[in-house]
Amino acid sequence: MRFALIILFISCKLYSQVSVTPSSTIACNQNFSSVNFTISSGTAPYSFTIQTPTCTSNYTTSSSNSNPTFTLPCAGVYTFSLKDATNTILGNVTHTVILSTQINLGVNGIVTGIGNDTICNGSSILIYAPDAPTYTLSNYNWSNGATGYSTFVSPTITTTYSINALYTSVYSKTCTAISSRTIIVNTCSGISTNNIISLINLFPNPFTNQLTISASTSELKKLIITNTLGQTVYTTEFYQSTYTFNIPHIPSGVY
Repeated sequence: MRFALIILFISCKLYSQVSVTPSSTIACNQNFSSVNFTISSGTAPYSFTIQTPTCTSNYTTSSSNSNPTFTLPCAGVYTFSLKDATNTILGNVTHTVILSTQINLGVNGIVTGIGNDTICNGSSILIYAPDAPTYTLSNYNWSNGATGYSTFVSPTITTTYSINALYTSVYSKTCTAISSRTIIVNTCSGISTNNIISLINLFPNPFTNQLTISASTSELKKLIITNTLGQTVYTTEFYQSTYTFNIPHIPSGVY
């Protein structure tokens, strides 16, 4: 008599019965972030063991709700281990909190919102990240390789320049600060910014002690020259449509 030995191999895979929404959150200008849970099985109340980033200690909490919401106090990766009332493991999930903020960039001494600026081909323009009373920036990294708080650019074609920096928020959090400016390059004589090419031209660029301005009107006009800090270094009025000024000595830079 012969016997046939049949061995069955059964593969078993445990699927997580808990999920979080969203999988990550971005928060910088507030002192918390929230995560929403969806528990698809098990018996309430549910027990959560939470492994946190270094800003706070690991802890355990419970909820009778199958869709609880938790407040997370700092950036980093949180790991949630979930059991139900029968001590059955329902799953492990993670949630990432990223601290990031959008900043405005200054262009030629004027702090502007996110957008575009226009220059003539061959001209230079200063783009910089200001420090406001509500935050401090450090570790600047520009897309063109600059590492300071500002960068001079002279694009020959329309180019977008972006920056990443470290940001200390009003809640003393270290966040990632991001922003960008698109510089539109046009073919024209002299310098012209902020989409006013058809109204005014200034040349030469760069200049030393003389500057000629050509305007489309012979009405009274006022010329104000400011430095990158927004401080006025020269001002005058004129009627002529084209006029050359003798500028007093001012330090080298962008005005």
